[in-house]
Amino acid sequence: MSTPLMSDSTPPISDFRAISPLSYIGALTFSEMFGHVTLFITFAGTFGAFRFPPRRFAALTMFLAGLCFLLSDRERFQRVHIPVFPTAFLAWFSISFFWSRNIFGWGDLFFSGVVPAMAVVIVMACTPTLALRRSLVLLAALMLPYTIGHTILNFTSSTANVDAISGLNTPGWRGSFVHKNTFATFGTVAAAIMLNLPKRTWIKVIGAGGWIALIFLSQALTGLIGLGAVLVSFVISSGLSRTLKRHRITYMFGVSSVGLVAGSGVFLAAPSLASLFGKDPTLTGRTKIWKAASRLIAHEPLVGYGGGGLWGDQSAEPTRGLVREVGFTIFHAHNGYYEVLLQLGLVG
Repeated sequence: MSTPLMSDSTPPISDFRAISPLSYIGALTFSEMFGHVTLFITFAGTFGAFRFPPRRFAALTMFLAGLCFLLSDRERFQRVHIPVFPTAFLAWFSISFFWSRNIFGWGDLFFSGVVPAMAVVIVMACTPTLALRRSLVLLAALMLPYTIGHTILNFTSSTANVDAISGLNTPGWRGSFVHKNTFATFGTVAAAIMLNLPKRTWIKVIGAGGWIALIFLSQALTGLIGLGAVLVSFVISSGLSRTLKRHRITYMFGVSSVGLVAGSGVFLAAPSLASLFGKDPTLTGRTKIWKAASRLIAHEPLVGYGGGGLWGDQSAEPTRGLVREVGFTIFHAHNGYYEVLLQLGLVG
């Protein structure tokens, strides 16, 4: 059985409503504590808030996940269900070593992405669901003051972004993150976590409001679109929970109708909206990348070009042909779905 850090019992589902974060941390078991640290380092490192050499990052996350496993409740672990889809995805990526067009690229992604993801799967298998939820709240809460503090202390570097396509410096906050796009994506996830806390508390208001403000300061179109989706979902779900059961079908019909009209308006106004955020109708060449990537996907639709099979060596095919077609150097597909299809195919 795992040993608690303090004699107090683990706080109830109230999370941060009835207790302070420090009181909650003090009541963790050792296994849960190492699970929290593993998730914190893995998510922050994967999004680029902290930067580690790939092999050291892999070793650190697996070491912490191993401690979480060794100190976990043996009886609970015997009853746990390993998440099937994440495990299958990681296994497929690992197998793609045999057809990857770039073995060195596969190795970098394996150590920087797959091994830390395996560590997360181990933690998920060892940690109660409530503790996992609290871990995400702690991650979002602690990263907010860290990001603000880092930006204030390193303002010049924290507000400078080099566009991967144009090579030009673009405005927008990025904090300690590699780029404002990853910063805004992380902020969107953190804002969603805070908005889903059960009741309106100080940590919910400050946390959600702080991350929403940072997303706007990032000036990242990707993050703003994601934030819009999160806020719309939050408003819809809040309205649905307050609607009487007999009126919910009418409510959802009305929401769907408004969404259809709004979506059509956004589609028609896309060029104007793009220019508002300093983008051209091709999203700074991204549509060219997606068009060229579609042709590559058509040649290897099932299994792709293997994990890390593109981008690492710009002089090797198929990356060289894609770069020649779009007319500038690129290092990823600028779209998660295209990236997975290129590297792991439809199976991935």
